[in-house]
Amino acid sequence: MALNASGSDEEDQICLVCGVDAYGIHCGVNSCRACAAFFRRSAEKGHTYKCHRVTCDCDISKNGSDSCKYCRFQKCLAVGMTIAQKKKSAKGEDVPDPPLPSTSGLHSLRQMERDLPEVTVEDYKFKLDADGQMRRVVEILDAPIKSDDSIKETSLQALLRAYENMVPGGKPDQVEIIYTISYRGYVRNLHEQMERIAKWAIHCREFAHLPIEDKRKIYCNSWHALYAIERCARTVEFMGPDTPARTFLLTDSTACDLFNYEFSMPEVESAKLSHIVKHFEPFCIFVLENLIVPMRDLNLTTFEIVYLCMYKLWNIKKVRGLHTKTYTVATKALDDASDELHEYYINELRITNYASRLAAILKLIDGLDCIFRCRSEILLTADLCKVYNGIYGESEFRDYARNIT
Repeated sequence: MALNASGSDEEDQICLVCGVDAYGIHCGVNSCRACAAFFRRSAEKGHTYKCHRVTCDCDISKNGSDSCKYCRFQKCLAVGMTIAQKKKSAKGEDVPDPPLPSTSGLHSLRQMERDLPEVTVEDYKFKLDADGQMRRVVEILDAPIKSDDSIKETSLQALLRAYENMVPGGKPDQVEIIYTISYRGYVRNLHEQMERIAKWAIHCREFAHLPIEDKRKIYCNSWHALYAIERCARTVEFMGPDTPARTFLLTDSTACDLFNYEFSMPEVESAKLSHIVKHFEPFCIFVLENLIVPMRDLNLTTFEIVYLCMYKLWNIKKVRGLHTKTYTVATKALDDASDELHEYYINELRITNYASRLAAILKLIDGLDCIFRCRSEILLTADLCKVYNGIYGESEFRDYARNIT
């Protein structure tokens, strides 16, 4: 049994900030995971708070009724919380923090002139090397796992850390609204985002240790939804809550109006491309009504967004052909994440009755299913009417639509 600096059992210690059971030493003191995460985010991002009672003496203990972030942060500082110092090697040199897998930046579509994917068009059929893109994704999913056993964090915490580091350089200085989108640039951006999602997913230990064939199937079952959740969340984060709901972030610095844009592709007539955009307008309406607006109304925290993504990653009941153990692993991973969400609501947000909020968040899952059923139907009618046959055709990348129909 581990002992703390004073020689007493760590298991008997309480969080010095709020008084609940501690979860070991975090940020230099005995603390629970919720307070440690709160302090780390506040300190690293330089958040400034104001006491909502002005008195600066709010009771932020487990028995208190206050949820004042100012007083909570001041208590963290008062008990000695600090951002972890660099570890020292035997030579006294700083040991760098374990690196996150690199993530390629998603630049403005106007900057994507080189190495654009080869998209060929035959009548109404748009084709590319989907197998090649799948190989790139599988290489990421099957890469050797780099981990540091000295870091004590749950899979949800690891995915939260990875999510916060998905965008190189963080929030851009400004986001440009564009109305003409290069089709090949759009595909290039989509491929880069697919790879980001794969790099994010392997931070989950349970997922990373699955057989590669199972990781491949689970990824194909979830990437569409993960892409939609992440882009909608980043739209609000990067452009602000007052941005029109019909705005959608394409790259990290470029957004479009879902009902006022056009594709460009030199070898394809503009009238044909306009017809495609018009055909998919009902899909944009479904995205707006079932995902963008509800997400904005809920004003989701980053923790909730990552929980939602993790839920979609492990929602594999309809995925066929997985190893029996994988379904068990998925159930356990979701149970653990739900327990952490409970702790987050109770200890960090100070919400004791969160049932209605959780129900609204999980309702987003139904909204996502509705969106992709709509997409599947529109793709079918587009093919039947010879308007458009998508770049992924019958590839594995369409598995999510198959599993919900």
